[in-house]
Amino acid sequence: MKKYFPAFIFAIILFAGLLTFNHYGQSWDEDSLQTYARKSINAYSTWRAEGIVNLSRDDLAFYGPAFVMLVEWLAQNIKTSFHISDVRHLIYFITYFFGTLAFYSIAKRWLNQNASLGATLLFATQPLLWGHAFINPKDTPFLSLFLISIALGFKAFDSISFESAHKKNLTLLTCFWLVTVFGLFLLTQTIHSYISELVISAQAGNTNIISLIAKNVSGVSADVYTQRYFILFLQIRTFYFLLSTFVLLFIYYRFQPNLLKTILLLLPAGFILGFATSTRILGPFAGLLITIYQLRTRGKQAFVPITIYAIIALIATYLTWPYLWMNPLPRFF
Repeated sequence: MKKYFPAFIFAIILFAGLLTFNHYGQSWDEDSLQTYARKSINAYSTWRAEGIVNLSRDDLAFYGPAFVMLVEWLAQNIKTSFHISDVRHLIYFITYFFGTLAFYSIAKRWLNQNASLGATLLFATQPLLWGHAFINPKDTPFLSLFLISIALGFKAFDSISFESAHKKNLTLLTCFWLVTVFGLFLLTQTIHSYISELVISAQAGNTNIISLIAKNVSGVSADVYTQRYFILFLQIRTFYFLLSTFVLLFIYYRFQPNLLKTILLLLPAGFILGFATSTRILGPFAGLLITIYQLRTRGKQAFVPITIYAIIALIATYLTWPYLWMNPLPRFF
């Protein structure tokens, strides 16, 4: 009976939320955040088709959109008789519930079952947190995602084998992949400006690559040609990223399968860390806690897994935050 007692308690918490999620009104900032979510979702289409992201700081773009995008997509696609705001509140609560499970998982690393369960109950049933678990689209979900990131991070690093020996050629190949891929993404704004300068120069009668390949460069607006060749750059970049990543993973599979296994084991934890970062910019501190703990317990052997963990998180953050796409570093900081 003692073995199943935590499951019984968590079932009560879950059912309490499922029975009351539609008893709460809409919070004051839900509309503005859902508008931001819809604009962010639309950015996936406009970026691919036009090379633009119609977002600015006035749209709350400095807030990460990952969670509100997920909520909006689910709320629009779940067919139910409940009002759409109630569906959102249900998603908020389920996220909070998983955060509670993560809290319990973290507590059990250092406490016995009774102490862990008691601390979790105090956390889950705090009146302020319980109420915000249904109506707050920002802070409580981020709290939950932060806890989930830590719990998954611990679990992932516990399950991998730490090896100190890595082939030099693979290290060089990985560094080349990092420099080229991250360079292409970090320099997006610079490349767009360079394409624009080439188009304007070609229209002025100068000879460059644009004047050689464009049929009627002087008879069409510079913006049209800039957009056309920038979209071509985005397509080539995507193809290079996918192909080079596939080749790199295949090489890992052939010559160092344990490293590929490490990547796969760290993938969920890294993605959730990136998702949390794309919800609030304090998300990386969850990864920092995991990093400090691993360095203290594993030492230098933790360098490679931590690097993989960070790279996965960075990719997830970038993919789920459209506002960053054109100029990642300045817009993040």
